[in-house]
Amino acid sequence: MKIKIWDHARFVVNKENPYPELKAMFRLLADNGVSHIHVYLPEIRDLREYCMAAGEAGITVDAWVNPARELPNPPMRQITEEQMEEMYRTQGIRLKGPCPNHPEYKRQMLEVVGNKLADYGDVLNGIHLDFIRSINSMLAEMFPCGCDACRALRKKYFGFEMPTDKDRQMHSYIYKEHAILNRHITETVAAIHQLTVQAGKQLSMAARSDYANSADIWEKPVWGIGPAVLEGQDWADWGADGIVDAINTMNYHTNFEYFMDNMKTHLRLMEGAKAELSPGLAVQSSMGINEPDAFEKRMQAIYESGAKSLCIFCKPDTYSPEYLRIIKKYSEM
Repeated sequence: MKIKIWDHARFVVNKENPYPELKAMFRLLADNGVSHIHVYLPEIRDLREYCMAAGEAGITVDAWVNPARELPNPPMRQITEEQMEEMYRTQGIRLKGPCPNHPEYKRQMLEVVGNKLADYGDVLNGIHLDFIRSINSMLAEMFPCGCDACRALRKKYFGFEMPTDKDRQMHSYIYKEHAILNRHITETVAAIHQLTVQAGKQLSMAARSDYANSADIWEKPVWGIGPAVLEGQDWADWGADGIVDAINTMNYHTNFEYFMDNMKTHLRLMEGAKAELSPGLAVQSSMGINEPDAFEKRMQAIYESGAKSLCIFCKPDTYSPEYLRIIKKYSEM
């Protein structure tokens, strides 16, 4: 099996001279079966140095693009301070995020991706989209965006700029609000794919595990709730239509029943798709830790599913010898 990982290079101690540590880590990972990395560099900034160190070990790299973190001037969802306080009081979190309906969202995403391809195309395998969606579905529904673009769209389709509680219960309003969001994000993804195709690079993505009706965690704070299709991330259609080349599902569940429910859904959705599916799993994430036995149980389930590749998330970006042994074992199967 092909083994991919998400990485943030959090293991690097010497931020001023990371190359020796990167080189050593990549050699360790490559020796234990890892062949591809999706990277976001929040602490060290030299993507070229990262890619060169990975390349020395034979590992390919897709550069992570997260709209909230990389857009130069992101068009943020507009909600009032009172709504933010209500969000925290009722849901245990304050969450804003960029508005994908705003024209600046697409323009700036294309600018960021275009610059990455121009500056690092010679060392990159491709671009990796993360958080390519709106904020989580419950918060978006409870606290609709009041930016100029969203107000203008509602004025056109409904005759009002901001919905009342009664408006938000109408099936027609619910449908159109989600249709508008999905259309704008899909158009952005398709335009990014055109850039990567022109550059001869891959477009991969981190996909929300709960696509439509999978088992999910609903405890507060509600950071992680989908479903993806209610957040504008219709990755099943994107994969079917081939506007992304590789889909890596963020199935980090520590509850094995939830993990299997999600994985089986992903396999069903991607049957016959143009994009490659890499079922995801985690060593450690915000959902908790999968100890080595639980981690191997998930690796075995993915292997038995017939998937040709998988993608691993580990929050600290370091792997103990027990995990490396398991990873290597499945890379050779």
